[in-house]
Amino acid sequence: MNNFSKINRFAPALALALLLATPLAARPPLKDVPEVFDRVLTGAIVNEIFTKCDSIGPRKLKATLFVLGTVNYAKKLGYTMDDMEELRSDPAQAKRLDRAVDAYLRANGVNKKKPETYCALGEAEMEKKSLIGSFLKKVK
Repeated sequence: MNNFSKINRFAPALALALLLATPLAARPPLKDVPEVFDRVLTGAIVNEIFTKCDSIGPRKLKATLFVLGTVNYAKKLGYTMDDMEELRSDPAQAKRLDRAVDAYLRANGVNKKKPETYCALGEAEMEKKSLIGSFLKKVK
């Protein structure tokens, strides 16, 4: 048996050993995973639109599946439900999320004192079939 064959035979075990030896600390905090934050931000924007606009409602099943998909994504990255709960209950992260939602709304023409601007944004998102729009539906 040549050296290449010996290495090839042990490659799966070596890969597993390297994976298991990777310290958990090498993983960034869940709050710093852009894909997770972007998904949470999407949900928060959707919530803001349909709670402020009487003529738009949520697509509840689709939203629920999106949340479950986010949880599953985080789990695949090695995060736990405790990590997710920590993110959800962290006041600093709530403020960060609020700032991001406000920035998105302002950039898209929403005036907090004018509910019709939330409706206009929701309708525009649905019209362009954006991710945000895919979670909204007309109710009146």
